Parts: sequence; structure tokens; C-alpha cells
Amino acid sequence: MDRGYAFSVLEEGPTRPRDPITKGQLEAVGKLGLSFGRSRRTEAINTIGVHLQVPVGGWAHGQSNLFEKGDIRLRGVLALMTDEGAARHLAINLASAARYVDGNHLLTLVTAQREHASSLTAHSNALVDSFWEGGLDHLGDNKNQLGLPRGVTDGWRDIRPYDNPDAAGTPGKKIPKVHPAFIHARDQVLIYAAQINTSYSHAFHRYLEAALGSSEANTSLARASRVGRLCWQAFSFLAPGGDEFDPRKGLREQAQQHFGIRTALQYLVHRARVADPKAPIDLDQIFKDSALNVSAWIRSCKIRVVETLFLERLLTTVRDLFLAED
Repeated sequence: MDRGYAFSVLEEGPTRPRDPITKGQLEAVGKLGLSFGRSRRTEAINTIGVHLQVPVGGWAHGQSNLFEKGDIRLRGVLALMTDEGAARHLAINLASAARYVDGNHLLTLVTAQREHASSLTAHSNALVDSFWEGGLDHLGDNKNQLGLPRGVTDGWRDIRPYDNPDAAGTPGKKIPKVHPAFIHARDQVLIYAAQINTSYSHAFHRYLEAALGSSEANTSLARASRVGRLCWQAFSFLAPGGDEFDPRKGLREQAQQHFGIRTALQYLVHRARVADPKAPIDLDQIFKDSALNVSAWIRSCKIRVVETLFLERLLTTVRDLFLAED
């Protein structure tokens, strides 16, 4: 195994993680990733994926797809980064996110790319519907809960709620509504960063304390690995709620659309304490317990973290080289 992708190395994170990612660094990351060639990129992604119980080759469909057209799905992002204009706009958008949100810049990048790829380099003030342009279904409801300054959100405009076009109609049931907002196209990456942070710091922490109590929740979180916390952040963005876990039913039976962070936390607590009611809770089981792979949300969150870790390794190499040249 390449020592560059050993779990202990991935756990360290990128060099100077809080520093903004510059245009020059993005261009260098893109060129470095492309220089690996298809086989080395594939080997790297698969090696990282094994740590997260992702099968070699990943999953073959939807948001769980690691590969396309015989190469890693990130190849298009790497190529985009080598374009000077695209790298400039992406650097500006990531810097905006870093200015207002304390989070993982590369998880934000991966999330934006998967939710709405053109958001990465969007730079206009044109107003776009957050549902159609970025999958932010309820931004109209929660825009004031994202922790962003009024100077950013005052420019957005409300949209009257409407039926979710993606929801399948069920006889006798109303089609659920979405309540998006008109936002500036250039704010999309910033919003993804803010939503990841809000879902994790508010929803996840609230459910964790509800399951374990404040003291044990803090202890369990402190014991979790950095990679584990990244998985919970990605999962919190994708499924920030969830049904109650029912121990009388099988996991597969409950791992549907409404399997969210609350469901997963309650499952892990139940599984750990079947024999010992005082057993500690290992939050890293979110990626270690392969049984959870039956959930599409879990598969998707793992894939996003795998791609984040791969980009982190590239960025670390680039920053170490830049430092050596200074």
C-alpha cells in the first residue's frame, strides 16, 4: 500500500488546513492529479476507499459513483483546476466560504461539485433558484440560520413554496413542497460551506447529545478520528434529520430516504449497548460498520469523504513543494 494513503497519513489532514487555497495551488493540484495517470489515480482512490469500507471500484450509480468513463469522477475537476480562469473563480469562491465559515474547504468543493458542478466557478450576481441550481430545497426557510452576515443574505430573494418536482405522487398524500430562495450565483459555494457547518454543528450535535447526554457526547466526539468527523459532516449535509431507529426492525428495512443522522446515531448506540448498557460509543463506526452501506446516504457521504481525502493529499504535496521553493 502507498504510504501516502495510509490511514494515519490521511488522519493528519492537509498542510496548513485553515489557509485559503490560492489560484496557483489549485492549478498545481489539478496538474499533479492529472500527471498521475488513470491507473495511479484509480489506485489512490481505491486505497483511500478501503479505509472507509468502500468496495474497490466504489458503487456504480448515482451520488455513490466514484468512477465514470474509466477514470475517477474527480478527473473533470482536476482538469477544470488547470484552467487559469476557472482556477481564479474557484479560488475566489473558496476564499469567500473560508471568510465566513469554519469548515473543510475541500469537503465544500466536493459537495459543490456533486450538488451543482457549475457552482464551483460561478461568479455573477445573477439571481438563481436554489432548488434548480443547487439542490438547496429549503433555503427560504433556513437562510437566517446559516450564520452568514446580512450583507450576504440581504441580496437574496424569497420564493413562494411550490410542489417538489422530484417527488413521486402517492395516492391520498400531498406532494411535499420545497421552499428555495433566489440567490446570487456566486454565493453557491459559500452556501454549501455554511449548510455543511450548520447541519453538523447544530443538528448533529443536538442529536448526539439527545442520544448520549452532554458529557458523554463530548467525550465520544473527542475520541472520534478526524476522518470520522468528516463523515458525520458530509452525512449531516445530506440527511440532517431522520426517523427514529426501531431496534425491532432490521437495518436494511429502515435504510431508506428517511435514514438520517438521528437514525444512524441511535443504531450505533443500540448496536454498542445490546450486551453492555454502559459501553462507550465509537462514532468512527459511521465508516467502519459496513452494514451501514445499505443506506444510500451513507454511501454518498463516504464517497464525498474519499474524494476530499484524495484532494487533501494532492494539496499537501503542492503546499510542501511551494514551501520548499520559498
